[in-house]
Amino acid sequence: MFKCERNVALESSPNALSLGESPYSEVEAREKIAIALEKGSETFDWRSRRYDGTLFWSVVSLHSVTIRGARRVIASVRDITLQKEAEEALRLSEERFRALSSLAREGIVVHASGVILDANQAFLDLAGFADRSELIGRYGMDAIPFTPESRQRVLEMQQSEAPSPCDIELVRPDGTRIYAETVSRATTFLDRPVRLVFMRDITERKRSEQALRESEERFRHLFDVGADSTFVIDESGRLLDVNRAACETLGYSRGELLGMTVADVAPGVSAINLPAVFREVREHGKVNIEGFHRRRDGTRFPVDVRITHFLTDESPRYFAAARDVTERKRNDEERARLEESLRHAQRLESMGRLAGGVAHDFNNFLTAIRGNVSLALIDIQSGDPLRDLLVDVDNAAESAAKLTRQLLAFSRKQVIDPKVVNLNELVLQLQRMLMRVIGEDIELDIKLAPDLASVRMDPGQLEQILVNLAVNARDAMPDGGTLTIETCNVHVSNAVFGPQGGVASGPYVRLAVSDEGTGMTEEVRAHLFEPFFTTKEKGRGTGLGLPMVYGAVHQNRGRVEVESEVGKGTAFKIFLPAVAEAAERVSTAPRFEIPRGTETILLVEDDASVRAVAVRLLRRQGYKVLAHANGSDALAALGAATANQARPVPVHLLVTDVVMPGMNGRALADKVRVLLPELKVLFTSGYPEDAVAHHGVIEKGIEFLSKPYTLGGLAKRVREVLDGPLAQND
Repeated sequence: MFKCERNVALESSPNALSLGESPYSEVEAREKIAIALEKGSETFDWRSRRYDGTLFWSVVSLHSVTIRGARRVIASVRDITLQKEAEEALRLSEERFRALSSLAREGIVVHASGVILDANQAFLDLAGFADRSELIGRYGMDAIPFTPESRQRVLEMQQSEAPSPCDIELVRPDGTRIYAETVSRATTFLDRPVRLVFMRDITERKRSEQALRESEERFRHLFDVGADSTFVIDESGRLLDVNRAACETLGYSRGELLGMTVADVAPGVSAINLPAVFREVREHGKVNIEGFHRRRDGTRFPVDVRITHFLTDESPRYFAAARDVTERKRNDEERARLEESLRHAQRLESMGRLAGGVAHDFNNFLTAIRGNVSLALIDIQSGDPLRDLLVDVDNAAESAAKLTRQLLAFSRKQVIDPKVVNLNELVLQLQRMLMRVIGEDIELDIKLAPDLASVRMDPGQLEQILVNLAVNARDAMPDGGTLTIETCNVHVSNAVFGPQGGVASGPYVRLAVSDEGTGMTEEVRAHLFEPFFTTKEKGRGTGLGLPMVYGAVHQNRGRVEVESEVGKGTAFKIFLPAVAEAAERVSTAPRFEIPRGTETILLVEDDASVRAVAVRLLRRQGYKVLAHANGSDALAALGAATANQARPVPVHLLVTDVVMPGMNGRALADKVRVLLPELKVLFTSGYPEDAVAHHGVIEKGIEFLSKPYTLGGLAKRVREVLDGPLAQND
């Protein structure tokens, strides 16, 4: 060991065999010997020197013994140079490991068979330990604060031959949770099998991922619960994502839609230049467009689409939120229809005011013309050339009177005398006349429902309606066909005509007049009831027939519906409110006799020509006539005559115009009845809104004769009033 002879070693001092380079070596040696003598033994590492001067490490064990009565120290020396060198190498290796690991940002743990040998500062910071002493020598699964799920994951990773990184969760001593990406590698360290565990703090990344996940979940929730169909689209128009509403609306599954393009589901949108739309979206942030979508079953529906833009790492993407606007379009169309109906009604109202303004004077002129013609025809013998001329004049006057009635009818200002009637009876009474109107080439098919409810309507209006519709059907079937008239009971509600339908809900009688003619276009239908609108050639129509039908029906709180298709015919459906009263017996058969009488009639008429012809007509039939131009003159004359006689003046009937300057006919009648309580009254007027009619309907108990009238018409009404009961004084 010391590489010298025994005798040389015996002659040497301990200092000679020691390091000898330190002035304290001999002192230290003697201190060790003293300790051994005192305690009995002492063991320590010592830096020894061989005889040749080389140094080595040794373990020196000193034992105190007594030899021949003297205290001696026996020293045993064991060479541990290799052990020391190994320890030094390990120390240096550990220092190098710590130096390197201290520079690493990742946490590093060294363990053998699960027992922690070392850990760097990054791991201590990551796991929340203050010092290595809290870890060194402990079993890693107990020392490191894994969550239960992470513990199991780490065990599986350690047992894997080729472990892949896994994410684990730790709970620090202070309770905070952190996430680490962990990987384990088996290696040999100083000929000893160990495992290196590397951990990288990914807490912020996990939180970002969690926030992103929650954001995506919120987006998906909003994406899916939205009422609009929403699509994520790429630049090529391919569908990358769709929400639940899109699937439900279009009838496809999400998987099916993700294999489609905009052109597959939205041909009405793809027809637009999509690249240009996307370019505008990128420039302005959003774009709204209109189009239509196509469902799986092929049906189409209109949509409003709002397109927005967002960027991804890959390429631009677009959100397209499509809203079904079928109901809105329907409402817009209904609103447009109502607005057009309002404009139409305003046009009709304007025409009505115009018609009402001229009707009074026009009817006075016609009364004078027709009355005088009637008288002249009575006195001129058959065969006289003048008779034919007068007949032509009378026919022209009748045509003018009919034109006036039509103008007033469509504007709902015609004065009517409604009665409770049965439409079946009136249709049958008019059947022969209708057949003459339509001619032999057209077949008349009448289908009348049994137990038909009654309606309240002027029978003359129904005649006007049927004649005008028959003429219209005849002109639509120049080559012949079938004209069908049907009646039935129906119940009308808002579901039929809508809340703006213009009629109240309840029982109605429907009168349908249909033909097999040429039908109408939508443009013609839009103007169908406008006055003077006609598709007939000049001279064949005035354009007032259908407006008259419209006005007459609406004047009776009814409604007209028209169904028509070009080449397939037209059907007019008239709805009139049903009444519970029994129908009156009404005859439309003309009466040719002109009744006469001898009673005294008080005639008050402000128009001189009408007054003159009325006096002639009444005196022609045998009546005594007292004529005056206004109410004041009539009252003055009647009062003076009454004052000069012991008994009342024998006046049986007052025939008075309603609209007169100063005092109207209604006021005059009230004053005359004070003097003559038993006096009967017949009102006449050519004005549609006079004092005896409310909304064109004659008040109950009022006797009325419209202008223009003829000899026969005046004589007939005068006789009916004189022979009828006395009306109650209102």
